[in-house]
Amino acid sequence: MMGGEMAPRAGRRMTGGCVEASGFRARRLARDLCESADLVLGLEEAQRPAIGTLAPTVVPRTFMLTDFANMSEYCARRSMVQGTTLQERLMSVVNAAPMIRPLMPLPADIADPHGKELPQFREAADQTNRAIRRILISMRKQKTPAAAAQTAAQPTGGAVPNRGQAGAPGATPASAARTVRQP
Repeated sequence: MMGGEMAPRAGRRMTGGCVEASGFRARRLARDLCESADLVLGLEEAQRPAIGTLAPTVVPRTFMLTDFANMSEYCARRSMVQGTTLQERLMSVVNAAPMIRPLMPLPADIADPHGKELPQFREAADQTNRAIRRILISMRKQKTPAAAAQTAAQPTGGAVPNRGQAGAPGATPASAARTVRQP
């Protein structure tokens, strides 16, 4: 309902994940909101055509969250993620999308848990977090060959190197500790 607070189960799940949700208020997706966004991510395939009807100019930058996560990983593995800022790096995936989207597996919906029990809220939150984590890991700047060689030459003292969050390949303690901030 417009202006309504977050569903109690969702709010508890967010608070349990250390996210402050008390200020959230529902609002209708509007054309100006879509058009002002650099990237529009939906959770269910059925949302994409509705967004396209509402704001046709945003179709090229509208994706399902799981689809964008797949494309981000694909681009990262092939050194196609370009740019120095997070926004530039995300936009490099958006720009590559027309070329790579046909190569991607079918994206999975993240079912809306509204009106359902707590396990469905947990599952939706876990799926959302996994997809966002995949995107952010893919946006990490890759080391140049010279920097990778220098890192490999440094002694580790016999310890196993810290691979960063979620076992991300190539993550270092410093990169795992960085915080992504909105521009």
